[in-house]
Amino acid sequence: MMKRLNLAYRLLIDYCARYKYPFKEEDVVRAYPEERLMRRFGRSLEATEHDKL
Repeated sequence: MMKRLNLAYRLLIDYCARYKYPFKEEDVVRAYPEERLMRRFGRSLEATEHDKL
């Protein structure tokens, strides 16, 4: 069991070390489409849905 746990830990650490964090505008919009709406309208979708209740 400990051997599998250590292998999983090494795999996770390796993944995190190699993960690329894109900060280009188009990458952020693709990853968080609601952010574009928040910038455009100034309110979150959750707040809009809450106002309908």
